[in-house]
Amino acid sequence: MQTRRMREIRKLRNASSGDGTAFGRLWLIVLAAALLAFSACTPNQRIIESSRTPEPVPAKATPVNTVESELQAMQNADFTYILVFRRRDAAVMDAADKSFINANLPPDINRKSLSEGGRAVVIGSNFPLLPGSIEKLTDRFVMEDHSKPEAGPLEEDRSGNKNAASNANKKRNVNVNRVENRKAK
Repeated sequence: MQTRRMREIRKLRNASSGDGTAFGRLWLIVLAAALLAFSACTPNQRIIESSRTPEPVPAKATPVNTVESELQAMQNADFTYILVFRRRDAAVMDAADKSFINANLPPDINRKSLSEGGRAVVIGSNFPLLPGSIEKLTDRFVMEDHSKPEAGPLEEDRSGNKNAASNANKKRNVNVNRVENRKAK
């Protein structure tokens, strides 16, 4: 009788668990999902290494752009007129100085650069300046003229008025001590 009773208990167990294979498959799926989830949750090595503070790289001193290198660059660019303006007290140009230079230069200046740590402005152009520009600029700044010898007058009236052009060249002669510093090639 006990064997019969045992058989009935086994039947009940097998019926509830579905021959034991469904429960085994479910357990296997849950176990595989858990292993997959836990193995995917490892920290990213690249992120861990990026949190370390890198060693500070010593800053390279920015080379000071010298007037000589700018003059050479302007001559290599084959500009006809090359002018250098510096403050009379040899101090660094401030915002007012830069805006004064910009206001008194025509818009067709080809290149303008600040050099020597802001102490000089080098201007390169293939066009002469407008009448009166040199006088205004040389009243406030020291000017060095490194233009080509065949460049002609630094100022020219481009409005077509020939009398204004000759007057502009007369004004230039007034400042001849400050302007004429041309290098012969």
